[in-house]
Amino acid sequence: MRKLILINLICFLFFSCNEKYIRTEKVCDQKLYVEIYEKRQLGISYLTDLTNFKIYVGQLNFENERYSYKCLSDSIFIFQISSGLGNDLRYDKIIAEYSYDIKELQKEKRFDK
Repeated sequence: MRKLILINLICFLFFSCNEKYIRTEKVCDQKLYVEIYEKRQLGISYLTDLTNFKIYVGQLNFENERYSYKCLSDSIFIFQISSGLGNDLRYDKIIAEYSYDIKELQKEKRFDK
């Protein structure tokens, strides 16, 4: 009986670590893509151009967080936004901000897992 419980526990831990593909979104006038996965009820995001790079953006709670992407020239700005309620009003708050040079990402050929 203990062996069966141990085997089930190991299988559960092994399979719960895998990322499950959710969707792909187009950003920056459809020049870049954000691939979204789910892992242990958290959203995992990657930014990619599908051929030259794929970088890990981060993870967030689907219920009250999201990423926003803004492109200016050859740069992309990524904002992690937390949403909530305060005084019966809905609010958004930027909790993190990242920026990347798109040409540099393409030159580096970086592929995160």
